[in-house]
Amino acid sequence: MTTWAVTRSVDVVRRVLAGFFAVTWLTFPGFGVVDLSVTWDPEWPQVLEAGWGLYMTLFVGVPFAVVAIRGRAYLAPVVGQLSIAGVALLLSAVVAMEWQLAFWALVIALELVVIAGLPLPRRPAVQAGPISPLLVPLVLGAIPWMVYAIAMWSLNRQNLIDGDITVGTDHYSVQGAFGVALLGLVAAAALWPRGRLLMGSCAGLAAVYLGIVSWAWHPTQGSFSRTWSILCALWGLLVMAPALMTPSGRSTLER
Repeated sequence: MTTWAVTRSVDVVRRVLAGFFAVTWLTFPGFGVVDLSVTWDPEWPQVLEAGWGLYMTLFVGVPFAVVAIRGRAYLAPVVGQLSIAGVALLLSAVVAMEWQLAFWALVIALELVVIAGLPLPRRPAVQAGPISPLLVPLVLGAIPWMVYAIAMWSLNRQNLIDGDITVGTDHYSVQGAFGVALLGLVAAAALWPRGRLLMGSCAGLAAVYLGIVSWAWHPTQGSFSRTWSILCALWGLLVMAPALMTPSGRSTLER
C-alpha cells in the first residue's frame, strides 16, 4: 500500500470517529441538540438548557463534525477550539466545585487525542495575524462575562433546588464554563487568523442565541436582565461579523 493510500485510509478513520464523537455530544450523553430543543418549552429552565445545549453543540459537537466533513485539512482550528472548551470545563469543575465536569473535560481530551493522533499530522506554525476587530468585543465582554461566570459558579456551589441536572452535572457550572469558553474562543480568534472562522462563528452564534433566550424568558434561572440580554445578542453579532467577513476567514474555509 502506498503512502498516499495509507494517509487516505487513516483520514477516513479519523472522519468516521469524529462523526461518531459529534453525534454523542449532540445527542447522548452530551444532550447538546436535545437541550436546545427545550429552550422554548415553559416546563424547562430555558436559559440553563440553552447554555448546556450551546456548549455541547457549538463548542464541542460542531468541531468534531467539521473534522468528519473536512478531514485533517481543518484539524488545527478544531484542536484549538476543543482545547479551550475542555480547559473551561476543567476550570469550572474546580471553581464551581462540580467535579463531574472534570469527567467531561477528560472525555474531550481523550477524543481529541484520538482524532489528532491518527497519525499526528504536521503541525503548522501558529502565527499571529494583524490586529483583528475581534479585540473590540473581547475587551468589551471580558468583565461582563467573567462576572457572569463567577455568579454562576457561586450559584452552583449553593446546590440550589432550582438548578437543572444532566448526567449528574448541575447546569449552573456549565453556565460558568460558557462565559470562560466564550472569552477564550474570541481571544484565540482575534490572535489566530486560521481559527477565526470556526471559533468566532461558534462563539458569536452562541452568545446571540443565549441573549435571545434570556430576553424571552427573563426572569428565570441563569438569565440576564432584559437590557443585558439585548447587549449579549449584540455582542455576539459583533463577534460573528469579523469572523465571517475577514479574508482570512474565507480563505480558511476554502482550504
